[in-house]
Amino acid sequence: MMAYDVHGEMAPKTEIASGVVNQYAEAGIYLSLTVEENASSTYIATDGELNGKGESMMKGARAHVVGFDQEGMAWEVYGITQDTTKDGLEKLAAYAVQTLQSGDSIQSISKAFVSAGASGVYLSVPHKIYAFKNEAKVQDHYEAPTSQPFDSVTAKEKQDLVEELSTAAMKDGIVNTRGIYKETERKSWFVDTNGSNITQVIPRPYAGISATAQKQDPAYETPIDFTNFDSFGLGEGGYELVAKALTEKDTTARGKDVADAALKVIGGKRFTSGATTVVMDGEMAGVFIHEALGHMTEADMYTHHDARILKGKLGEKVGVDGLNVVDDARALQTGVLTGKARGSYKFDDEGTPSQRTEIIKDGVLTNYLMGNNDAALYGHNQKGEFMREQGFDSSTFDLSKEIEKEVQESVMDFAKTYMKDHDNIDDPSEQEVAMYMMTKQQDEGFQEAIGQELQKIQTGAMTKIMAKQQEIQGAWEAADKREFVSTGNARAEAWYAVPQVRMTNTMILPNEKGEDTEGMVKDVKDGIYMTGSWGGYVELNGNFAFWPKEAYKIEDGEIKYDQPIKGTILMDNTLKALKNISAIGNADTYERFGGTCGKGGQGVPNECAGPAIRLDDIVVQGTPFDRVGHQSIREEIKEHDGMYLGPESEVDAGQHRQVEKLDTPWKEKKLD
Repeated sequence: MMAYDVHGEMAPKTEIASGVVNQYAEAGIYLSLTVEENASSTYIATDGELNGKGESMMKGARAHVVGFDQEGMAWEVYGITQDTTKDGLEKLAAYAVQTLQSGDSIQSISKAFVSAGASGVYLSVPHKIYAFKNEAKVQDHYEAPTSQPFDSVTAKEKQDLVEELSTAAMKDGIVNTRGIYKETERKSWFVDTNGSNITQVIPRPYAGISATAQKQDPAYETPIDFTNFDSFGLGEGGYELVAKALTEKDTTARGKDVADAALKVIGGKRFTSGATTVVMDGEMAGVFIHEALGHMTEADMYTHHDARILKGKLGEKVGVDGLNVVDDARALQTGVLTGKARGSYKFDDEGTPSQRTEIIKDGVLTNYLMGNNDAALYGHNQKGEFMREQGFDSSTFDLSKEIEKEVQESVMDFAKTYMKDHDNIDDPSEQEVAMYMMTKQQDEGFQEAIGQELQKIQTGAMTKIMAKQQEIQGAWEAADKREFVSTGNARAEAWYAVPQVRMTNTMILPNEKGEDTEGMVKDVKDGIYMTGSWGGYVELNGNFAFWPKEAYKIEDGEIKYDQPIKGTILMDNTLKALKNISAIGNADTYERFGGTCGKGGQGVPNECAGPAIRLDDIVVQGTPFDRVGHQSIREEIKEHDGMYLGPESEVDAGQHRQVEKLDTPWKEKKLD
């Protein structure tokens, strides 16, 4: 256990959690406990007046237990509780361990839930994960640096901010404005039977402004609307991130720009669907690479889902020359942007240190993103595939049977040769050979000849056995080298959710020799320029859709800002799009997009970024709607196993998620 002076005020809970886990240190299982205290405050103003204010504090704990059956296969159980006292954590650990170790439970995995009688504890059914490896022992404390803590800014100042933001966007033609400020602070304790002991404190602020324009359209019976937004101050840190953003661009300027863009877009023309050339700014490019590529590199897409778009393509060329993509949970440090980004942390939710992971280097797929579970399972699956490729499928290959088969074939071949040489019988059937050998059981000449041949066959068989054993051993050694390790990307929305493989801060690196936006546009005779993003989604087959905040016509190498286009969606497929990138911009075109990424019923903070890029022959879908409604689209995404990235501005004050409302394996039944 770490010393009190390292953990400060977090030390007492560290001691409690460590004491619970240490009880199972010699139990022959892996056990981790994650305890969290997640605080949030939200302020919302509509049309210049505060109309929403909420605060919440959610406390809880998650247990993860892994054990191995007699065949060496790994099984796991997750459990959660809102009781973070010593008694509550002891119950959580005890019932999770008992559930895993219960033979009846493992045999009854068709049941939806396991009942253990622990008040306030939710448990998942034991799940076979085949392989598991986590031997890390980490002891550390991390607290994100901040120069202006949230509590150093008064509630009145935060209220004034959202009212100023909302007021700044009010003008003729705008029917609704909204200002939002949200702050969250996540305190976490992680301890496990390896001896790991990690505490983290991660604050994240967010501020945003939106304006909705409305106008009559002859094509519709009712007025149509378009909502534009601007989010800022996102990252890992305190209120200083918001203050810095307001210094660079104040509320008045932000409000004017958001409102003016909304009015411009709603007056634009609609686009006729089809393939065209698209130049997108850095913000849109970041969302593009997050959705089109990033989700398809999350290893659980292949270990737990049936995604195939990038399966088995490590080391293959999947994009154009000069395309370099990284995922970096530590910071956005590219030489262009520095500082802790919204998706940053020091340790993931399995206790693995964060890192910078190279996903694509010069167009070649170099890594998948992984957590411990998926790294072990992916490696296990890859070993199986490799052995099958070498002809050693454990389900069909049996060395003793292979040798027996070879001996029988050799004897048969000898008998056929003997029949031809001594009895002039050509090409006998197997049945005729068998009958011939039976008639020769008393023939001393035949028996002596076949006896000598059998000695040769057996000697040769033993030589082949040894060679085959060496071949198998070599194949296994080669397979073992295909081991995969966690990249530190196991993330959970909070203590009540199971960690999934998730991106952190994902970015396209700028092209040092690349052009600026004007340079990329100058060769485009007819196309579309897209800026900003409302988010996007991707399906397991690699089909994606992204919608920009603004879109403008490109004609004869010039962006026609006086010809806005409304209702466009970028829709195509990952592998096609990555190879249709015809230009990657320089550092001057770099921009960031921060939001919340949804996957598997969970939302986690993310950031993505990139330079401006140009895509040729990419499909743009014209839609009859001026603004794609987030809620309806997100419901469709959920139905089709899709992943979503959207702005944080959808958050409403007071609508804080509770355990009973979550889409998790344990929401249906509470043990009592």
